[in-house]
Amino acid sequence: MKFSLSWLKEHLNTDLSAEQLAEKMVTLGIEVEGLESEGEQFNHVVVGHIETRVKHEDSDKLGVCKVHVGEKEPRQIVCGAPNARDNLTVAVALDGAVLPGDFVIKPTKIRGVKSNGMICSVRELGFGEEHDGIWELETDYEVGTPLATALGLDDVVFDVSLTPNRGDALCVYGIARDLAAAGAGTLIAPKQLPVKTGQKTVDVKLEHEGCTFFTGQMIEGVENGESPAWLKKRLEQAGLRPINTLADVTNYMLMTYGQPMHAYDADKLKGNITVAPAKGGETLEGLDGNTHELAAGDIAIMDDSGVIGLAGIVGGESTSVDENTKRVFLEVAQFNRSNIAVTGQRLQCNTDARYRFERGIDRAMTVPAALLASELMVELCGGTVSGIDTFGTEKAEQTVIEFNPEKVKTFGGLDIDASEVKALLEKLGYAVTGANVMQVTVPTFAQGMENEADLVEEVLRIKGFDAVPTQLPPLPKVRVKGADKGRNADRVARRTLASLGYIECINYSFINRQKAEMFKGDESLLELSNPLDAEEMSTMRPSLIPSLLDAAVKNIARGEKEIRLGEVGKTYTEKSEVLKAAALMAGKAPKHWQGDVQTSLYDIKAHAMAMLESLGLDPEKMQIYTNEQTGFHPGRSGQLALGKNVFTTFGEVHPALMKQYGLKGNAFMFEVNLTLADTMNMKKGNLFMSPYQASERDFAFLVSEDVNAGDIINTLKGVDKDLVRSVNLFDVYNGEGVKEGFKSVALSMTLQAEDRTLKEDEINKVSEKAVAAVQKRFNAEVR
Repeated sequence: MKFSLSWLKEHLNTDLSAEQLAEKMVTLGIEVEGLESEGEQFNHVVVGHIETRVKHEDSDKLGVCKVHVGEKEPRQIVCGAPNARDNLTVAVALDGAVLPGDFVIKPTKIRGVKSNGMICSVRELGFGEEHDGIWELETDYEVGTPLATALGLDDVVFDVSLTPNRGDALCVYGIARDLAAAGAGTLIAPKQLPVKTGQKTVDVKLEHEGCTFFTGQMIEGVENGESPAWLKKRLEQAGLRPINTLADVTNYMLMTYGQPMHAYDADKLKGNITVAPAKGGETLEGLDGNTHELAAGDIAIMDDSGVIGLAGIVGGESTSVDENTKRVFLEVAQFNRSNIAVTGQRLQCNTDARYRFERGIDRAMTVPAALLASELMVELCGGTVSGIDTFGTEKAEQTVIEFNPEKVKTFGGLDIDASEVKALLEKLGYAVTGANVMQVTVPTFAQGMENEADLVEEVLRIKGFDAVPTQLPPLPKVRVKGADKGRNADRVARRTLASLGYIECINYSFINRQKAEMFKGDESLLELSNPLDAEEMSTMRPSLIPSLLDAAVKNIARGEKEIRLGEVGKTYTEKSEVLKAAALMAGKAPKHWQGDVQTSLYDIKAHAMAMLESLGLDPEKMQIYTNEQTGFHPGRSGQLALGKNVFTTFGEVHPALMKQYGLKGNAFMFEVNLTLADTMNMKKGNLFMSPYQASERDFAFLVSEDVNAGDIINTLKGVDKDLVRSVNLFDVYNGEGVKEGFKSVALSMTLQAEDRTLKEDEINKVSEKAVAAVQKRFNAEVR
């Protein structure tokens, strides 16, 4: 929102400069994005007076002028303009002035004669193309007066930005009210005009619950035309385009008091006005130049001819005022902010009226603004006002909040007396009764004030947030059990991903539902009731993998050859919230001195196991199961688990999923359940290494081709958990000498005790038990 300093001073009596006011606005929560001095380009340009002009001794066209610029002695300036003459008031650029085109004025010599300045033409000052001679000024300002002041260009324009809850400050008067409450000046109240009841020349029926109050005034005998200079300047300072006097007055009142209004050409109205729900399908040729199709339930302004306006958003072209307008019907009303927001968003129709209605208007300002607008219209356009007709209920019941002033200290951190709290709230227009527990009546302009926290913020805002002492919060004396739950796993997982060569990603927690379905498992998905994007962001992610696949696609599309992406974050279903770590490998493998080395399933498995080890888990003690999760290749993926607790899933991305994402080649991924890992840390106490010698035994089993080597390994590990240290697969063979449908699996089992050297009979006993277990479970033959 833009407005000028002079405009602000019509509502605030203050001696503060524009810079001081801007600083005060920032402390009040009103962001000042810029300050623009209108006459800044005319710095060092002043009103001057040519006393005498004589011919230049070395030129037929040049003259030497003695020019008064408000200094003790006149300046000597060489000028070649044909109209330069004695006793002429002119615009003079002094040393240091920078004219359009970055032309810097400085003392110089022209044909051997000193020249201390420049007498300017209209074009040289950037006002037009006229360059036949110097600009002959007609002004009563004294010599030496800055040109910007003489031309009325000495104003400063504020450009402010407001948060959505500050609808009360979306007008010049609202800004002035805040500044006055903060001690930056005295608020100048709007002129109070008598309320004269109208004759209901145009009757209005309110049939939509979204319109609670409507005022109408008939103004007859107007002469509509171009607005006076002061009004056009005000609108231009606000970034609005002047149209005609009647339309400009409505925009001026909107910017001044925050009350949208609309002027109808009364002679173009067909019968009376009805505010009613649209049936759907009606169209409106809007003043914004667009054709709008209404939906059922929209608040429509209608006469006997049909829809003539979209309430609170845009008026219709069919009843607009123009230079031929003689009779005006002025509408000033109150419309429901939710209805306006829904309709405006659907139609993508952005207007100043909609912007203010959405954020809430001051209900108490509707009638005063209407009266001020009609008075200004009559002042500028002539005519007479019949009075004001009102329909509906003007003011809703005001909110009353029970407020303990101690909350300012306990909640806001500022220790001030209850009397000062009361005074600060009253400065803002709140009515306060009581002492220890106050009853605070919220003014009609304050939107969204619902509880004590809101009032604390208001007090701090007016007092100044800088008044709150800066101090660190006290540390708790007792450490809360479980306060760090998950933090260690999160930190370790991020470091491990980085050490393994992955680049960390941070993705949204909501994804496409179709992608979420692939990774939800047996749980129900958690849907968003009001998603940012109903197509792509409708569901909370049950896994980190879909987002990593999306990121891989984007990176490959931008020319990345080697993809190593990882993420640590939470996943969600209807019943759970789980912290996980995931990684994805795709594209070409890193260059290697041995040549072209391809990434394989075993690389991602090794990374998954490394992640578990960094979390204090021992993957060697876990069972490996075939993975059944959607999205992974069914024959090239697995899970590491203890019983029913699955710690990680790893493997190759399913070919169908690769095709769906448009990825070529192979891709591998793993996902680790950090929440589970954090609750089942397996490494307790100090690391112990046995001083006694380990023994190895090799086995070769003939088993069916559908038997997984991982299942055999798990069986061997379970033979004697105290003595079996590890089991490793070192060969798989199904060639000559092995009957069809079978394979030979060779494994090495390491045995070691912590308190003794194992004897031969102990080793043989465990070996025999291992062979028997594999034979029994898998119907295996020993080779």
